[in-house]
Amino acid sequence: MSEYDNALKQLKQMHKILLEKNLNTYTLSRSMCEAMEHDDYNEMVRNFNFIEDEGWIIKKGGSKDRPISYALTSTGIKRLENIIEKPVIQQNTYHVGVANNSIIGDHAHDNIINIGASFDELKSLIEQNFSNQVEKNEILAILKNLQDRLSSNQPLEKGILSKINDKIESCSWLSSSIVPIIIQYLTHS
Repeated sequence: MSEYDNALKQLKQMHKILLEKNLNTYTLSRSMCEAMEHDDYNEMVRNFNFIEDEGWIIKKGGSKDRPISYALTSTGIKRLENIIEKPVIQQNTYHVGVANNSIIGDHAHDNIINIGASFDELKSLIEQNFSNQVEKNEILAILKNLQDRLSSNQPLEKGILSKINDKIESCSWLSSSIVPIIIQYLTHS
């Protein structure tokens, strides 16, 4: 029998005794606990810990004379009576026109990352991260050429992607920002 089955069996026994004796709290005296075989006592404690962790019972102040004292929770009673609450499903409808590089929805526990950057953001990143003025100017010129072509829907001149690749090969942060712009252009033109 699995640990779950053992714990559920113990929960059912506890529920039965509480109902028969019209009690709110299930308690075992110290003498009853001491009279149990060591392995049986340990299994009982494991089962109580399991069903307490499930939220089916709650520990009630036990004492020196009555070390085990638990009460059933409403969750425990529902489990025993096979009452399964239906989850509340919330449905949202979103009407989105254009949302490039975005994630739409309710993601209360997720990290939402907007991949890609605008040309102005790229220019700012380049300005901040390149100390070599010549290299910075070359990348900015290539970026300006790319921006002009993409914004006017002109075809890319031969070799421009190769120039970009040569310049950003050593800067992964830059490639991860430029590539989405290029992909968007290629797939929407």
